[in-house]
Amino acid sequence: MIKLIVLCLCLVSFGGISQTDEWQDYKCHITSSSIGERILFYRWKSNDVKRKEMKLSGTQFKDSITGNKYYIKEVSECLPLNGVFKLETAKNLDNQTLR
Repeated sequence: MIKLIVLCLCLVSFGGISQTDEWQDYKCHITSSSIGERILFYRWKSNDVKRKEMKLSGTQFKDSITGNKYYIKEVSECLPLNGVFKLETAKNLDNQTLR
């Protein structure tokens, strides 16, 4: 009986761990010195979001339309794909951005 209880507790604890490692889509409102404000899309593990968001500033991204490369100057906010931005300019830009 005790073995059954221990087994159940182990399964429950491992289920909680795998849930935090799930991949999720995020959108980030960024500013680039060359092209201004943009909404960029990323797919990150749920438990890495804050760290990934902090590392975005100073990184390079490639424009999918022109193929030009730009540097991210500032990251205002990163949210899950269905989230709503706080800044009004980010909301407007998000409404115009195709997914």
